[in-house]
Amino acid sequence: MIAFRLEDFNEIPLREAAVQLGIVNAANMKKDDLIKEIKNKISPNTAIIFTPMNTSVADPKPPDRVSRVISVLALVVSMASAGASYWGVITTLNKIHTDSELKDKESWQAVTVYDIIEHGTAADKSKWNGLTFDEIKSKYREEVTSAKNPKLGNTDLQPEALQKILVGMIETGLVHRTIDDRFVVQRATVASRDSLLQSTTSLNCARIILKLLAIDATKYTVDKLAAKLNADYKIDAEEYWATINAMKAQGLISIDIEEHVYSAVNPPKKK
Repeated sequence: MIAFRLEDFNEIPLREAAVQLGIVNAANMKKDDLIKEIKNKISPNTAIIFTPMNTSVADPKPPDRVSRVISVLALVVSMASAGASYWGVITTLNKIHTDSELKDKESWQAVTVYDIIEHGTAADKSKWNGLTFDEIKSKYREEVTSAKNPKLGNTDLQPEALQKILVGMIETGLVHRTIDDRFVVQRATVASRDSLLQSTTSLNCARIILKLLAIDATKYTVDKLAAKLNADYKIDAEEYWATINAMKAQGLISIDIEEHVYSAVNPPKKK
């Protein structure tokens, strides 16, 4: 069951309904008058309700005037709803298409600028520290012109457009701006597994040595400390001697004439 108010309809379908109901002078009435007369004609005190019409196959009854009016109003509502849905779908599809074209254009621009900076710094050794904005702009204009991309216009060749691209690439970490106003692509050094393990082991070895010396500042000679680290922590002689020499050079430990090892915070007592 579907209920509706006559106020929801426009003046034109209301006038057609009034004519169907035989309301005198319906063609010249305003919306409020039409609503009033239709209510008085159909159902003065209650809401109008849509209900399925029962028809008999053997004895079909022709629809009365009120039923025809309700059918006309229902058809108008259905057509309006279908039209709104159609235009809603069209608007959504257009937006999706526009967004997709914009993303494609921005991706092409970012890739092009990245290639310009990467190839420019690699091809010319004097440009190892990056390209200036003007150098990128000149090359970018050539790339846009030669690409003949219909999605790119004159506005895309303006300095402001290129600045926007570079700012976006800096935000994503693809490009860096140096202190001398040059632009370089991001690169990272990759340490070998052996180098990484060695640096980690050296750091751990130094920490262990300082921990042992803090517990007993006079217990360990150089050789006893080496034996302790090898037995308890599986640190070989090569790693131990490299670490202890580095620590001595950095002033983290000291070694007396009897080869006792002391940390910097617990130096040997002066005799």
